[in-house]
Amino acid sequence: MFNRAKGIFVPPDGGEPWDTSPPPASATEAGIVTLGRDVRLALTADVDYYVSPDGDDSKDGLSSGTAWASVKHALEYCYYKLDPGLYTATINVAAGTYNEGLIILQGGLTHLRLQPASRSNVKLVGAGKTSVIIKGMIVLSRGCLIAENLTVDCSSIQNITPYCFRAESSMIATNNVNFKLANDGGVILSTIASNVSVGGVCAISGGQSNLVDIFAAVYFSRFSFGGNGSIAYSGQSCIRAHIFCTHHSNMDLGSTTFSGSVTGSRYQCNVNSFINTGGGGANYLPGTIAGVVVNNSNYQ
Repeated sequence: MFNRAKGIFVPPDGGEPWDTSPPPASATEAGIVTLGRDVRLALTADVDYYVSPDGDDSKDGLSSGTAWASVKHALEYCYYKLDPGLYTATINVAAGTYNEGLIILQGGLTHLRLQPASRSNVKLVGAGKTSVIIKGMIVLSRGCLIAENLTVDCSSIQNITPYCFRAESSMIATNNVNFKLANDGGVILSTIASNVSVGGVCAISGGQSNLVDIFAAVYFSRFSFGGNGSIAYSGQSCIRAHIFCTHHSNMDLGSTTFSGSVTGSRYQCNVNSFINTGGGGANYLPGTIAGVVVNNSNYQ
């Protein structure tokens, strides 16, 4: 609220007054912008950053010779230190194994312009999906991320339902990404009006018992599978369903080819939701139990 006597804005919780003064002229000229309490670097062109197993997070990350060491550091820098506008920050990840743990990117890009999957503000690009292994789980809130040509391994994540990616009011697109699962999680959860797409060729390993589901869209979310892509399973076992879609969400499976075996229900579509297989039929998805459609939902 505005305090007329002091001429400042004061948060309703009584915290520190918001600084609404403009940034210094020198900062503006240097490409620095002030967004609320944050000071960020405003991109004026696309930029590349680099991550390598022998890198150093104290470097600038702008070349392979000054690469960062941590994927988590690179993502946090892009989400909390940049104002990308219409430009893209690409994180180029060299071959190696990166032990990252839980990566939570929450509320960083609050001034982000949500864009279609072909154009994201942050791209995470590996040198190869079998040579770049990110051990961890990425939780993205209010942001955009494209991940390409790497493996995400969430099998060691504990004390939280482990999905390789979790999107909350966000956009995530994967292309040619492999996934290794824990026994009680899944691949990707799209929730709270998120938009997720999976494309290219990917293989799924791990999760041979007690998976909640493999792909899930809940609460007004959208999930699409790229045309002519393929997903290979290796005996995953689901408690709830292979594909789970609920609460005003929709999944478009396009012309994706699914191969390998999955134990459990093929799909569950619930509460005004829609799964579109393009006429693939009831057995289009791998599974050992027939799918379920309830509460004003549709599968076709």
